[in-house]
Amino acid sequence: MKKTLLIVLLFFCVACKEDADVILSQAKDKITKQDFQEAIVLLDKLLADEPSADGFNVRGIAYFEMKKYEDAIKNFNEAIKMDNAKYKYFYNRANAYQALQNMENAIQDYEKALTLKDDVYQIYFNKANALASLNRQQEAIEDYGKALLLDDQDKNIYCNRAISLISLSNFGKAQTDLLKCLEIDEDFAKAHYLFAKTEIDSLKQTTSEGCEHLEKALELGYTEADSLYQKYCKGQKKETTKSFN
Repeated sequence: MKKTLLIVLLFFCVACKEDADVILSQAKDKITKQDFQEAIVLLDKLLADEPSADGFNVRGIAYFEMKKYEDAIKNFNEAIKMDNAKYKYFYNRANAYQALQNMENAIQDYEKALTLKDDVYQIYFNKANALASLNRQQEAIEDYGKALLLDDQDKNIYCNRAISLISLSNFGKAQTDLLKCLEIDEDFAKAHYLFAKTEIDSLKQTTSEGCEHLEKALELGYTEADSLYQKYCKGQKKETTKSFN
């Protein structure tokens, strides 16, 4: 009799877990389809009946996507309380802190995430962005470098590292990174603009090559390039012709 009861209970537990997994999967699908409120409705019921770290994490993601960052953090807190061995929970909470401009807490969570998993380039990249926002540029540059060791084809890493390098007046290395951006994506308007701006910051003028970068930025709709183009390039005789197509 006891053995039969145990078997029934085990079967019931397995069935409950399967049901919970189905609901969690449905909620994730809703998030993928940007139906965030419906995802939260599903997760509210699931978590009331059967709290789980994954459930709180997914609900946190839904709130994050709705820009309800405080609610997201509360859910990531609950996920971490139940399971503090998964890097994604700390990474997700760090992103929410960063969205709230709470960079110190964000950096702490990125660092914790890296102690749990150190081969995810997005953690280094987002941590570097947080460091750069605090004007800790040299530390940011180091973390951009670590991100690039894991993914050297992300133009945004090169671009953001270039911005940090520019802030330290390291114009040569900044231009190298910006050219790498354009090697990856020749229509990256911001990189065209920054390349010319770097010339102006370092030389107090721009070359015909720099003007071509500004022209390309404008062609791609980067309106910030217009004032520099008008000041440094309008009417300038071209010495060389360079195509970015």
